[in-house]
Amino acid sequence: MRPSSRGRPILPDLIGRNPALAVAVVMLAVFLAAGCLGGFFAFRPDVVYPSITPIEGAPSHPVTLTYPFEGSTVTLTVPISGPVFYGAQRAVKNATIVRDLPDEHWIPGYYLAFVSDPAQDGFYGDTLSEFRRVRAERNLDSDRYVELLAVAVQSMPYRINGDDAPPRFPVETFAERTGDCDDKSLLLAGLLAREGYQVSLLVFGAENHVAVGITAGDCRYRNTSYAYLEATNLSLVGIPPEEIQGPIRVLTSDPLVIPVGNGTLPYGSCGQTLAIHTAMLTAREAAAALDRQLGAKDAEMDRAKSSGNIAGYNRLVPEYNRMVGDLNRNADAHNYILKHLHDRPGTYLWLKGRGLI
Repeated sequence: MRPSSRGRPILPDLIGRNPALAVAVVMLAVFLAAGCLGGFFAFRPDVVYPSITPIEGAPSHPVTLTYPFEGSTVTLTVPISGPVFYGAQRAVKNATIVRDLPDEHWIPGYYLAFVSDPAQDGFYGDTLSEFRRVRAERNLDSDRYVELLAVAVQSMPYRINGDDAPPRFPVETFAERTGDCDDKSLLLAGLLAREGYQVSLLVFGAENHVAVGITAGDCRYRNTSYAYLEATNLSLVGIPPEEIQGPIRVLTSDPLVIPVGNGTLPYGSCGQTLAIHTAMLTAREAAAALDRQLGAKDAEMDRAKSSGNIAGYNRLVPEYNRMVGDLNRNADAHNYILKHLHDRPGTYLWLKGRGLI
């Protein structure tokens, strides 16, 4: 979950071992002094980022992912290249920093190295071909297609890799169908970016958390121009989690925003997701208030019954039953929303049909 870096590499004392090399170093110094190689060190990067070296001959295999979406389930089968997958597994996932740099100078490139490694081009192409097939079969619009991709990643089980564990490449996360916050966010951002959406990674250093941002009009998160999109569990676009995994359970810091790709497509259904979320909170608060009121009503009815005031007890019964009905209706609405976060349009219509939005 945390970017991993190494310090300045130790250089061996080669001059003392090789007189010819000593001469070469002296000549290099002369050339530099003369300005002949003024651009020489421009080719030496300040940071060496992780990359995939495919392992030839490694066995390939298909991966099938099944998850709930809207009113049914989706099944995708994607061929995973063995050379790329095993190369990703064995890749060094630390960044080597040659000189001191502020975090904001190297962390963006570090995460983007995982998302954009060209060895994964075939993986992205095969995976998105399957998602596009589903989009065509279900005639999904642009917003529902965002949700199709998001729910696929959110439905993958969350795996705690440890606070100091480096991220994994998207091909690894998909092939293993599990990951932590940065693993799943890198995969989701990579898929959305390649489909032309304007997305970013939201990196919360203070809370050791990573999420996805997507452009969505008036649904902006904190200091960013993006809507919040959680990748670790089922949730609606634009709705941050109330709690996250880890010792710091609430997000309070402004994230580092790392744009991914050059997409321009926005998400346009934040009005519905916000209405659904508001309805869920309203139902939960109403159910909690009614539960407290019913406790007081129980005590009042017990006093009437124990004192032999049967008429008084009977007068309280209709009000008690009405409150129970109201509590159950609010609890049902709250629970329905929680169980149907994979179906934004269906949930919105369900709530609207009951006058809850």
